Amino acid sequence: MKNISTLVVIVFLLQACASTKNIHTDVLPSEVEAKVKFDMSLDDFKKLKGTSASETEANNFRTIYTERVSEERVSGFAYYFSTEGEKPLYEIIIIYKDENERDIDAERLFGEPNVDGEEWFIERKPHDLKAWKYRNKLIITALIPGTEWYKDAYD
Repeated sequence: MKNISTLVVIVFLLQACASTKNIHTDVLPSEVEAKVKFDMSLDDFKKLKGTSASETEANNFRTIYTERVSEERVSGFAYYFSTEGEKPLYEIIIIYKDENERDIDAERLFGEPNVDGEEWFIERKPHDLKAWKYRNKLIITALIPGTEWYKDAYD
């Protein structure tokens, strides 16, 4: 009986650890390709996406790639990468066909807003997340040191 209890505890702990490593599954809508992960490098992203995503803007602190899709609820994505270091993916913007679908996903993924009644702060490992709605978009950002939203979130 002791061995079975130990095995159950080990399996539970392994599942708990796995869920903290993969912040994708519970914070991004299913339309986002499963291999797209916060903190992935720009090079890895370009290898994954090939020509389906194209660079639309670059400046001194970020590079933006956009992707049009023909999903039932979503018309596209914008991916924001830092221009420093490994150039990590730190923000994903999901562009919905209508605000109602956006609201459904936001509530399913995050529940009620917990910052000023309008935004979400989600504690996760390896990076906390911040999310908000704007027009027909759901913006989700990983608070990675050196990226656009990191300093504002912790000041």
